[in-house]
Amino acid sequence: MDSSQPTTPSDADAYRGVRALVLGGSGFIGRYAARALVEKGWRVRVAVRRPNEALFVKPYGVPGQVEPLACNIRDDASVRAMIRGEMSRTIWQRSS
Repeated sequence: MDSSQPTTPSDADAYRGVRALVLGGSGFIGRYAARALVEKGWRVRVAVRRPNEALFVKPYGVPGQVEPLACNIRDDASVRAMIRGEMSRTIWQRSS
């Protein structure tokens, strides 16, 4: 190893295992946010109205790295239940 090269960790190493919740993560913008987080090593929970229709996000990462979950962002109780106790950084993405 060349000692003149910096030994700082890559972005992927810095975020490996960190969990994020992406609301609307199967939508046009949310899917790109979810994919970018996965590429940096994050574990991503994708909150969508119909998880069975959002299974296309699972192959963005390794098995278990991306998890589609049911949540209706138009229902305050559903959103509160999704983020209650969540110790992650949350990306809010809302379309009109």
